[in-house]
Formats: sequence, C-alpha cells, structure tokens
Amino acid sequence: MFAQGKITDEDYLKGKENDTEVFVITSDSVKHSGTKLKFPPRYFKTSEYIAIDGVRYSRKKKQDIITFQTEDWYCVYFPTIGDDITRIRKGKVNLYFYYVDTYTPGHATADYARHYVIEKEKNTFVIARYEVLENAFADNSAVLEKFHELFPDKEKADKIFLKINIPFKVEAETLKSMLLLMDMYNGN
Repeated sequence: MFAQGKITDEDYLKGKENDTEVFVITSDSVKHSGTKLKFPPRYFKTSEYIAIDGVRYSRKKKQDIITFQTEDWYCVYFPTIGDDITRIRKGKVNLYFYYVDTYTPGHATADYARHYVIEKEKNTFVIARYEVLENAFADNSAVLEKFHELFPDKEKADKIFLKINIPFKVEAETLKSMLLLMDMYNGN
C-alpha cells in the first residue's frame, strides 16, 4: 500500500464519496451527477470545463466548480492555494493532499513536494502541521499517542510538514504515517 511513498489507486478510492457516481458541485452548491465525467483533451488542472454525460460545466475560474468526483478520485477547490486538493481518506477526519512545484533554477528536473490538508469539520480545511494534527487527534488517546510516537519532536515534524530539506525516504514515511493515523482515527 505504501510503495515508495506513492499514493495508490486504493488510497484514491478511499477518498471517494462512493464507488460509481461521478459529479461536480458548482459554486451555487448544486450537485450535477452522471455516469461519465470528462475533461477537455488537455490536462485537467487547466481545463475550462468539466463535462458529465456530455453536459459541460464551466471552469474558467477554479472556484466555478467547488467539488468534483471522477471515476478514480475526489477533489475540492481549496481557496488557500487557489487550486484543487485530492482526498485520500474519508471519515471523521478527511485527509487531502496537493503538490507544490519546488523547481530550482539550474537543475534539470523539477521536484514536487506533497503537502497535506485535513478536514475535521465540514468545509473547514487546514494545512497539516504538528499542532493542527495534535488538536485533531486530541479526542482519541490511542491515535494521539501513536501520533506522538511517530512525530516525537514538534520542530522536526513541522519541518517535515513544511517540506524543508526533506529526503524522499522521509516523505515516504510521512505518507505512511499520515495514512496510518487517519485509518486509526476513522476506524478503518
């Protein structure tokens, strides 16, 4: 499940509302459901619409569609970053992620740092940091204890969450730890 720090298809499925429905929720809070969701031929993050069963829903601005679910994943628009975040755990605490391009001039390739967002109260999205997670798990002593075991040092943990000089191995362990904590808390 935690192969090389990658998010698996199973992780994406654990973030969906259900297994089969595809939908968009537009900025007027109306849910439009169907059987087949499609993006224009280019990359979905830059598309000007999302189509469900042939009906197009505008996406000229990211916030035109506040939530959507494809056959494979579930995303919400996160105003803090002005982009979508993808849910990989659904439950009492939802876990989302997004990537930030960490390209450094002079290097041949770009790196992408994965950041986590949690949602404990509906539509209240908070970027994961040590105190945020500690507060989220405070009402479950077993999960809080496991959190302190996995992240014993607040300063080091916040460097991990802020992606300050984090090696790939640490990134992989962080994903593994986050999924474990969410599964424990949500009872999965």
